[in-house]
Amino acid sequence: MASRNRSREATGGTAGERPGDGSREARGGLPAVREADLAGQPPDTALIRVHDLAGRPRGTGFVADHHGTVLTSHEAVDGLSRLVLSTAGDRRRVVAAADVTPLPALGLALVRTEGLGVDPLPLTARDRVEAGTYVRIAAGGWREARVLGSTDVTYTATDRFHLLGDALE
Repeated sequence: MASRNRSREATGGTAGERPGDGSREARGGLPAVREADLAGQPPDTALIRVHDLAGRPRGTGFVADHHGTVLTSHEAVDGLSRLVLSTAGDRRRVVAAADVTPLPALGLALVRTEGLGVDPLPLTARDRVEAGTYVRIAAGGWREARVLGSTDVTYTATDRFHLLGDALE
């Protein structure tokens, strides 16, 4: 993805922008987003860190619903009998493997947890994301990027390699 740093900036665009006037939304990108739409949280507070019991970082995730379900990568939880979820507010939860729903074919995992005190981030589902589409990613701050295309990727898990099709570049 080609990235334009929008870290910690208000992403509302220019005053008076409307679809059809050259705004991101009119070009097929994300509609203008106000900071209030992000639940008042910079991305670091919205992200959940995943560690093993020894404290080694395994990945990140985010709360995806009001039940406290954390969405993370399959590789972050693969092979762990228990894992530790922690927030920017120093809340920690130890989670057993029984609370993890692995989705290796999608490269994802769902982790059932409670009490993290983090608001869920919005999700969207599309059949296809076209090259040139604007996306917003959390990478040390909110960043806006354009999708260059998609490609197949693999990652190594404890039991085998996993192929993920159509990963965005």
